[in-house]
Amino acid sequence: MNQKESKEITAKGSLAFAQYMKFIMYRQRKTFSIVSIVSLPMFIVLYNGLDIINVHYLSIFDYILVLLSSLIYVLLILLGMFFKFFREYKNDSLIRQEMTYILTSNSIRQVTQKVTATYYWNDFITIKEQKDLFLLYLSKTRAIIIPKTFFKNTEDIRQFKQFLKDNKK
Repeated sequence: MNQKESKEITAKGSLAFAQYMKFIMYRQRKTFSIVSIVSLPMFIVLYNGLDIINVHYLSIFDYILVLLSSLIYVLLILLGMFFKFFREYKNDSLIRQEMTYILTSNSIRQVTQKVTATYYWNDFITIKEQKDLFLLYLSKTRAIIIPKTFFKNTEDIRQFKQFLKDNKK
């Protein structure tokens, strides 16, 4: 075994709800963008009826009413998403457990009190680095979330990024 293969990095911690919500927002941002963009024209049509041609006859008060309705709709969607994902987080005891990730140039081992799983680099369909998280996607909706705060120091983060670079598909 050469030095590169024997290098092991350990990342350890419990995933907080705020970190989980960041993952959800990264994952759901396309859906949220579509809902936000579609809501304004949808409320114009609902407010004005199907008479889309006469939209220019709406007063400034009507436009403000449509804008506020659209904004309230988007905020209600966000609130509903927040409560849905909060329940999901609270009901998933595995995600809240302390995780230890043992990262090597060949694999990632995810260790909890009850479960140990090993993933090889080719198991991940995509890997994304965000400002404060690494997201290692096993499918479109399932990912291993490793916050940068789980690492002991910046050298471990740099070495992990090197593992990612070396194993890029």
